[in-house]
Amino acid sequence: MTAPGQEEEMTGECVLVEKSEGVAILTMNRPEQLNAMSHQLSAELHDAVMRMSADDEVGCIVITGAGNRAFSAGGDIHEQREDDRVRRSRRARLLPGHARRM
Repeated sequence: MTAPGQEEEMTGECVLVEKSEGVAILTMNRPEQLNAMSHQLSAELHDAVMRMSADDEVGCIVITGAGNRAFSAGGDIHEQREDDRVRRSRRARLLPGHARRM
């Protein structure tokens, strides 16, 4: 539900976008993960910033985080750990004997 003078924009799963009186409010919406930056959150935030930057009605972009515990915890270490496992597994298949040294 939007207030008078407030316009809802297309939102993603991880980023909510609202426009009101020339201000775009981008809300990182992963409060359970302290708004940690996953690949998806990063891509959605980038897309939203680019869209709002190109919007002539927007003079200011505010980035905020959902929840009350953190703006953002930084990188999503669980996702990064999984990415590292996948890279090591690929490297082990491509370069047998070298994966253990890394």
